Amino acid sequence: MAVICLLNSSGLSAQDTGEVTSKVYKQIDTISLAMEFHYPPGEQAKKPLPVMVFFFGGGWNGGSIDQFRPHAEYFAKRGIIVALADYRVASRHNTTPFESLKDAKSAIRYLRKHHKELRIDPDQIIAAGGSAGGHLAAATGNVPGMDEEGEDLSISARSNALVLFNPVYDNGPGQYGYERVKDRYQAFSPKHNIKAGAPPTIVFFGTKDRLVDVPTIEAYDAAMEAVGARCETFLYEGQTHGFFNFRSQKNYRETVYQTDRFLASLGYLEGPPLINPKIQVVVWDERQPRQKKAYPDFLGNQIATALEKNPNLSVRSVSLDDPEQGLSEAVLENCEVMIWWGHVRHTEVSVETSKRLIERVKKGKMHMIFLHSAHWANPFMAAMNEVLRARVEAKYGAMPGPVDIVYQTIPDSLRFRVPKLGEQVKPSLYERKFPDGRIQVTVEPPTCIFPFYRNDGKPSTLITLQPKHPIATGIPHRFSLPATEMYDEPFHIPEPDEVIFEERWATGEWFRSGALWQIGEGKVFYFRPGHETYPIFFQKTPLQILKNTVLWMEGFLKG
Repeated sequence: MAVICLLNSSGLSAQDTGEVTSKVYKQIDTISLAMEFHYPPGEQAKKPLPVMVFFFGGGWNGGSIDQFRPHAEYFAKRGIIVALADYRVASRHNTTPFESLKDAKSAIRYLRKHHKELRIDPDQIIAAGGSAGGHLAAATGNVPGMDEEGEDLSISARSNALVLFNPVYDNGPGQYGYERVKDRYQAFSPKHNIKAGAPPTIVFFGTKDRLVDVPTIEAYDAAMEAVGARCETFLYEGQTHGFFNFRSQKNYRETVYQTDRFLASLGYLEGPPLINPKIQVVVWDERQPRQKKAYPDFLGNQIATALEKNPNLSVRSVSLDDPEQGLSEAVLENCEVMIWWGHVRHTEVSVETSKRLIERVKKGKMHMIFLHSAHWANPFMAAMNEVLRARVEAKYGAMPGPVDIVYQTIPDSLRFRVPKLGEQVKPSLYERKFPDGRIQVTVEPPTCIFPFYRNDGKPSTLITLQPKHPIATGIPHRFSLPATEMYDEPFHIPEPDEVIFEERWATGEWFRSGALWQIGEGKVFYFRPGHETYPIFFQKTPLQILKNTVLWMEGFLKG
C-alpha cells in the first residue's frame, strides 16, 4: 500500500454514533444466539432507557438481523437502546417455528434479567419485527407459555409494547403458518391469545400482502378493541409484503415516522421525530433582479412552488441575502436535497462554507443539484474538487512506494477565466517518477468552465441518453427548449459517473447537460438549461427532471 502525502487535504470528522456491541443471550447445545445492541450517543446512554428488540422476518425458515439495522441506527439516535436478535430458523438449525418462539421469549427474559448491566428500563421493553419476526414480537406480548426448559420463569418474558410490520399474527386454519403448527395453533397464534391488558400495539400492512389479507387484519383489530387494548393499524394501499424495508425509502420513512410518534405517545421517546415522511428540499437562489424578466417572484421561488405540489416533498426557498446566506445549521439540518442557482455573486459564498456543504454530501446528509450558471459556484467547484481528490487517491493509493500528491489551486486572478479552444482540459494530472522510486503527481484542478457560450435565446434540443435511469422517468427521448443560453464543450470537469442528458444546438454546439457524480455517500447532479431570463422552469419537462432527481436521490424513485 502506498504512503500518500496530500497537500491542502482536510480530514473527515467522525459522526456522533453510540456504542454497538454483541452479547450471547442463549446457548442451546452448540448453538449460540446473540443480540446486537445499539446504544444512543452521548450521556443519555448512561441512564436506564427503553429497549426495542427486533426479530427479522423469513417465515421461521431464514433471515438476518441485517434487515432492521437501519431501524436500529435510527432509534438509537432517537434515544433508546435497540437490540437485533438472532433466533433459530429451519434453514440453519433444522428447527420448527416453536423453537423460534422460545428463542424470542428467551431474548425478552434476558433483557429483563440483565437490565442493570445493559442499562435498560425493565418495564419499557418494546418487541418489534416483520412477517414471521412480527409474529414472534406479537407472541411475546400475547402468547403465554412457550418457554425454554430450564429458564427462570419468575422473570417475565412479556413485552410492554409492540411494533409489528406485516406480522403473520393469525396462525389458525387457513392462515399463514397453520400447516406447520397444525392443532397447536391456539398455543402459538397471537390472534388466539389476545386478552385484557394486551400491550399497546402499532401495525403496518400493505393491502396487497400475499400472506395476510385485509379481513384478517380487521379481525385482529376487532379482537384488540374487544378487550380494550390499543391497536393502531396503518394500511398502505397497493403495497405488498415487505413494503416497509429500508430499500423502499418512502414506506420506510413513513412507517418509522409513525412508530416514532407511537413510542413518544407511550412516553418512551421525547421530542419530535428525526425523520420526516416527506423529502426535505431547500432551493437556494441568489435572487438577482434580472430574474424578474422571466420569474416575477424569482426563479428559486418558482421552482419551490412547482416542487411543493408533489405530496412527497416539503420545499423551502432561501436566498443569499437571508440570515447566514440561507445556509444556517437550522436550514441544513432540515435539508436532504439542495437545489442551487447562482450566477453573478458566486464569491460571496465562501470556500469554507462551500466545503461545509460538500462535507454534508460526503456523509450522506444531503444531496445537491446545481443549475446552469452554478457551474462556477464555489460549492459546485468544491464538489468537483472532491470528486477529483477521491479518484486521485484511489488511483495512487494502491501503488507500491511513496507517492507525493500536490494539489494546485486556481489563483484569484484566473478564477473566472474562460479557456481557449484547444487548451488542456482540466482537471489534469502530471506524473513524475524519480530514480529512487518516488512518484510525484501534480494535480491541476477543474476550472468548471467551457470555451464558448452564447446568450442569444436560440432553441436547443435535449437527448435522453439513459431513458431507463430514474431521473429520466416520463421524459421523452428528445425534447426542445424554445429559448436558452448556449454552452459548448469541452466542459472542464471530472468525467461524470453518468450523463443522463445531452443538449445540442442547430449551429453544431453540444453539451453534457445532465451529469451525475457520487461523492462519498451523497450525490451531485448538474442540470444545464438556463439562464434566468428565460422561463425554463415554468416548463413541464425541466420541472419533471428536477422532481425525478430529488425523488431518486432519496430513494423514492427506482429504476
